[in-house]
Amino acid sequence: MGCKAHFFYVEFGLYVTSTCLHTVHIWQELFGKGVKRRTVFENTFCEISVKSSPFSAHVTKLLEECCKPYQASILEIILRGTEQRRIVEMYVDSPKGITLELCSELSHAMDAVFEAEQVFTGAYRLDVSSPGVDRPLEYYWQYQRNVGRLVAIELWNETKVLGRIAHATEDALTLEPAKKLSKSAQKKQADNTNVLALPATVLLADIRQAVVQIDLRQIEK
Repeated sequence: MGCKAHFFYVEFGLYVTSTCLHTVHIWQELFGKGVKRRTVFENTFCEISVKSSPFSAHVTKLLEECCKPYQASILEIILRGTEQRRIVEMYVDSPKGITLELCSELSHAMDAVFEAEQVFTGAYRLDVSSPGVDRPLEYYWQYQRNVGRLVAIELWNETKVLGRIAHATEDALTLEPAKKLSKSAQKKQADNTNVLALPATVLLADIRQAVVQIDLRQIEK
């Protein structure tokens, strides 16, 4: 039985992540049947199974089951290290955000899965954390949580837009032009040759990737 250590990381402030829950059929075409609609909770929160996992489908499903009581989702699982000492990086998020306590509870629940299924023969370390600021947005509730923030969006038709999220629903978001931009944001906007005029409403199903931008001018306020 492998020994283990727990490390918890929580990033408050900008919450970011990568893809779309509303276009399950598109992701099935791109990544295969591993992407599927999983569960609808009372608050219409919808979960999509993690697209790529280093573990078996059975173990991955058990790990996802650990998240359900918290209405959390596994965004990505990364397995590093050697056979003698594995490092599992588990990135999770939920509509209410991620706290240190939640990371701890998920870590213990997932650790129980690894032990019961005898996933590792040697030592391992499980790191459960919230997503980093450079991660594309993935769920509609992440857009809602980032209302007022600057976001860089690329649509499936390769149109690009840089604006602030004024309003977000389960199906679309309203973008407004940023009144003040940092120099890096101004350069990003200038580099876009195929841009969308703002204000505008964008369907979430049309979004290929959306990443929240660090806006120093907003932070200074």
